Amino acid sequence: MNREIEELIAVQQLLAKEKADDIRQYNEQVLKSSLTYRKNTGLSWYPVVINNTEIGLGEYLILEIERTTNLNEPHQFTVGKTVTLFSNQGDGSNPDKLN
Repeated sequence: MNREIEELIAVQQLLAKEKADDIRQYNEQVLKSSLTYRKNTGLSWYPVVINNTEIGLGEYLILEIERTTNLNEPHQFTVGKTVTLFSNQGDGSNPDKLN
């Protein structure tokens, strides 16, 4: 193999390691932490109000949300980033469905 291909393979392996570490950090910071911790560190907004919904380019769902408390607190949200939504309404029989 020539040197360029070997370098690309090495970069690909490093990117895979970085991705795995990002997933591990996400699991530690978000999935295993309390809502209070996530709110205090700016990882979660709770509660929120959905002001507008629409289907955008590529059939992506666009939500316009607004915090109802802690309006002046710093957060880590930016336009265009992927987010996870949850609802604490309903009977809990279908946790994947958001009304």
